Amino acid sequence: MAIGDSAYKVYSQDQRRGEIDAVPRNKYSFTVSLNYIDSPTPLSLVRIANVQIPTYVYRSQTLNAYNAKKTVLTGIDYTPITLTAYDTKDAVLEKFLKDYTAHYVDGPLNNDDYSAFLTNPKGIKTPESRNFIRSIIITRKDAKNLENVIEIYNPYITNIDADTLDYSDSSPAIYRLTFTYEGFKILSEGQATTEAEILQAEEFANAATADDGFVEVDDFAEYEVDKNDAENIEDLKTTGKVTSNQKQLKELPDVNETSNPDNLKRFKGKLKTGEAIRNINGVSYIVPAPIKR
Repeated sequence: MAIGDSAYKVYSQDQRRGEIDAVPRNKYSFTVSLNYIDSPTPLSLVRIANVQIPTYVYRSQTLNAYNAKKTVLTGIDYTPITLTAYDTKDAVLEKFLKDYTAHYVDGPLNNDDYSAFLTNPKGIKTPESRNFIRSIIITRKDAKNLENVIEIYNPYITNIDADTLDYSDSSPAIYRLTFTYEGFKILSEGQATTEAEILQAEEFANAATADDGFVEVDDFAEYEVDKNDAENIEDLKTTGKVTSNQKQLKELPDVNETSNPDNLKRFKGKLKTGEAIRNINGVSYIVPAPIKR
């Protein structure tokens, strides 16, 4: 089987209905907002070029006991992140940076003129609130119901790098902000697949027990079910075996009755609503959905 076919199976694209979620997320689909004090609503940073996702580094130490090496963890460090934003003409980011600086420091960015520079206080202040920025929220959304939210707690700006002006460069001017922070969370919400499709994905992951390594995909195959089959189906749901004397469900002609005493249909890559998968000796079979009385 070709590598492309294998990837097609692994990402389950051949048996998905609706949104496909077993694929990598896109880098360009994101929004960023800041929650900070004295702001009734978060500041939406819609004019940014990029932002880093927070990461962390484990601190460890290797101990030596009579030349037997043991590694122990001693701590965790959060890696600073960088946000690159455009220096727009409406000065939204510029105003935010001035407010941020005024919260912690007297002097930089906020002197109206030279006289104010000479007379106004200067230096670090002791603010009433330690955290001007409460959180940075990065939201990634690739489809209607698939959303990933990264919330960064108590971030502090450690560097404000302004751009270099250049007559020979027509690219937009930017600010590059570096943040340190005290913690973060990553949460993915939304589910594109149904319960039956999740079972299918799990079956593909365990398909190494099959002869060719994959379960074949086929169109829906219909059962011939009547009212006499209801008891068989209920027995399958509760005990996994057929205990009644009613007629059995019809199966594909290649099924071995010794390994499949309940005469279940072999799983071919698709399930109907309410159906489940049962594994018998490394082969997957479909347990029918209960019949409504």
